[in-house]
Amino acid sequence: MIAEALAEFAVGAARTFEGRTETVGGSDVGRCARAVYFTKNENDPIFGAPRDPDAVDSWGAQLRGSTFECPPSALVRQIQRVEEGRISGSS
Repeated sequence: MIAEALAEFAVGAARTFEGRTETVGGSDVGRCARAVYFTKNENDPIFGAPRDPDAVDSWGAQLRGSTFECPPSALVRQIQRVEEGRISGSS
């Protein structure tokens, strides 16, 4: 009974997202502003820029952001793990 009610609610609450390139949504919050801009304008004939087909995404910017924005206690634990040799200090 509960599963059926939840399934019915989910179907009724489903919506189609249109014009997502015209707004910044929750999944964009916290991303690099340049990345959001170019993603949103990818196919725009005036502001768009073609993707580099040979480009490979890396974790560099995300890792830097996570390191500098993490709570100090988490950063201290990470440094301790590196010093104890439990994880590599170079990436």
